Amino acid sequence: MDARQDTDSTEPEGTFTKQSPAGGESVAKGSTVIVWFSAGPQSVSVPDVTDKSQDEARNLLEDAGFKVSSSTKTENSATVAKDNVTRTDPAAGTAQTKGTTITLYVSSGMTEVPDGLVGQPQDSVLDTLHKAGFNTSVVQENSDSVASGSVTRIDPGSGTLVEQGSSVTVYVSSGKEQVTVPTIYAGMTYAQAKALLEAAGLTAASSDSNVKDSDTVTSISPAAGTKVDKGSTVTLSTSSSSNSSSSSSGSSSEQN
Repeated sequence: MDARQDTDSTEPEGTFTKQSPAGGESVAKGSTVIVWFSAGPQSVSVPDVTDKSQDEARNLLEDAGFKVSSSTKTENSATVAKDNVTRTDPAAGTAQTKGTTITLYVSSGMTEVPDGLVGQPQDSVLDTLHKAGFNTSVVQENSDSVASGSVTRIDPGSGTLVEQGSSVTVYVSSGKEQVTVPTIYAGMTYAQAKALLEAAGLTAASSDSNVKDSDTVTSISPAAGTKVDKGSTVTLSTSSSSNSSSSSSGSSSEQN
């Protein structure tokens, strides 16, 4: 008898695994029979079967000496095609004993829109979405809180579950909305000018802390026609209505 080690066996060390000639065969008297005993399960690296079909993955794993679970687990993936393998458990590259059962995870064909995009520069967000397999379109909009060139929102929103390759609309700030300082006509009162400015989305302020609604506007800053951020303050210089009344009374007396 010639005893040898079976290094391919997954049986416990010392277990008889096979022989040659096989049992039941007729051989000449005195022939040598070779028998193999398990050297014990050997550790091998789990193959990487990412993005393989399930059948191909099973074949590769079994050829490496592993067993493959008959049931699979499904998970979302941005890059692996639907029904292909996303990963294994134990993971690819880890050393496992032959005969270990490997579980396959397969792609659902769905993926989540990434988080953390709002407030980031447009180019950075587009790069992130493209790498995740999304198509994109860009829309400009005003924003009071997000700097020009950065993303204000996305649609569908972060965390939304969508099909791979879906389109995401990226809204990008063009800065605060700009408005034009309106023309304040000669003789307009402070109250009239303030109402006109507020209608344009601006805030009115007076250079005179004791200004009255009936006071006459003499000048404005910034000047009429200037483009400013919506909500900006326009300062009105005025002359007192009481001064105007006194002046008018004096003129009338002289004319009499």
